Order: sequence, then C-alpha cells, then structure tokens
Amino acid sequence: MDERQIQQLTEEALEALDAGNYVRAVATTEQLATIVPHDPTVCAIRAEALLKTDAGEDAVEAARRAVELAPEDQHLHTVLGLAAWRTERLTLAQESFERAVELSDEAPRRVADFAFFMAAARGPRLAEAAANQAVCADPQCAAAWAALGLAQFRLRRRRAAEASLTRALELDANDPYAQAAMLALLCDRREHAKAAALAGLLADNRGTEEFIAVRLFLLSCGLPDIAATGQFVQTIEHEARKRQVGRELVERGALREPTYYAEAPWLFWLCLLLSVLIVAGLIALIVIRPDWTPIIVLFGLIPLFLLWIGRRLFD
Repeated sequence: MDERQIQQLTEEALEALDAGNYVRAVATTEQLATIVPHDPTVCAIRAEALLKTDAGEDAVEAARRAVELAPEDQHLHTVLGLAAWRTERLTLAQESFERAVELSDEAPRRVADFAFFMAAARGPRLAEAAANQAVCADPQCAAAWAALGLAQFRLRRRRAAEASLTRALELDANDPYAQAAMLALLCDRREHAKAAALAGLLADNRGTEEFIAVRLFLLSCGLPDIAATGQFVQTIEHEARKRQVGRELVERGALREPTYYAEAPWLFWLCLLLSVLIVAGLIALIVIRPDWTPIIVLFGLIPLFLLWIGRRLFD
C-alpha cells in the first residue's frame, strides 16, 4: 500500500471518528496498524475510537502506545487519562491529566479537565484549588466554572456550587461539564423535572471527550448511564412521579407526613438517637444541678436547634 492509500485510509478513519461511527474507525485503524504500526495519528484515532466504544482495556493500551509515539501531545495524555479513568486506574488517570496540564503550560481548559476529574473521582479540595486557578486564569472559561461548581458540590457547599454552575451555563449553555454537574445538583435537590430536561440537552454532546468524563462522573453518582438517554430520562421521570404521588397522598391525608427519610432510613434513626441522647443528658444535668436548670435548658436546646438546621440544609 502506497503513501496515498495510507493517507486516504487515515482520513477515512478520522471521518468515521468525527461522525460517531466508532466501530468503523476501529476497523480502519486495525487495518492501518498492520501497515504503519508506528504512526502516532493512527494510534491516536484508534485509542479514541476504542474509548468511545467502551473497550476500556484496549483503549488504555492503544493510548499508551500513542503517548509513547508522541509524548509531547497533550491531547493524547488526556485520552489516556480518560481511558485509565474508565478502567478505574485512577493513579494513572491523574498522572495523565497532570501531564496534559503541564504540556499545555497550564492552559485553563486542560486545568479544568484535571479539576473535573479530581472532583469526580479523587479529592474535591484539590479539585477546588485547581478550578480556582483555571477561573483566575480565564474567567470566561465555562468548563473552569463547572469544575469549580462540581468541587463545591462534592464539598456539600450547595449554594456556592449553584452559583458557580449558573455562571458556567451563562458563559456556555452547552458545556457538558456544567450540564452534568448541574444535573447532579438538581437530582440531589430532587428537582426531577428540570433534571430530565437537562439530561436531554446533555445527550447532544455525545461523541466529545467531555461526554466520556461526564458519563463516568454520573455513573459514580449512582445515576443511570447518560449514553442511554431514554433510560436516563425515564428513571428521573419515574422518581419525579413517585415524589409527586407522595405529595398528593400527604395533601389528601392518606399519609401522615412526607416520606423524607424513605430513601435513607438510617438518617432518621441517627437523628432520633442524637435527639434522645441530648434530652437524656439535659435531664441528667438538671437532676444533678437543679439550680442550673435555666442555663442547662438554654444551652441544651442549642444542639437540638443545630440538628434541626442540619436536617433542613441537607434535605
């Protein structure tokens, strides 16, 4: 096969990859690999196509090979990071994302990729620091704001997360990172109708590198695979219907109270146990020092009040 034919096949593989025909891209690069096994472009196309067909182990090996052939290519390190993340090799994934950041001279977009991975799979505090760095370097980078919002969400600072994610969506309403993190926030707040609508928009980003990271993040949250959009939306809508029925039963008096603890009964028993212990402690102190009764009651009510506040905040 001459150079012209090799070039033509390479272009066909790239076109198949861009068109979302990943099986064809893999088949074409397999043919090319026997002819030009040391071509970094062919290895890169093959690695990305394998990753998008969920062939995780093969994708890792192909990405390793591509990085060996083109060690200064930041994109290939990102692909290797995603493939390693897909196969739960988190140390390799982190090293690959860090190398991509280094090769890009800490470009905000690459820092945002690293921060999103760290927030989703490793440490949200490190992710927050990296995301803040990206936001300071480029305040107009939607992905950086999205990574910051995800880190804040993981740190349970929901109001700050909502503000950051809103800013990200204002900058780019189609940013997959922002959409995915906001989707997780909406599901956490049980705003299922909004979450279902956002899931449909997020599905339009399939085929991008960010969509791979988004899938892995949402799966880590216990949500269905966003790649199966219909199933994902159906699951969210089913949860919305369940909660709507519950509210209607409460309003009609069929249920005595909302089923706040239905999905986490351990939380109910924990709160009940803490309340009982606090009340028992107050009674014991009053028996021992009856002259301190007003002070004991005053300061004893504080932890009960804080417990109630915590229950409202984390609802």
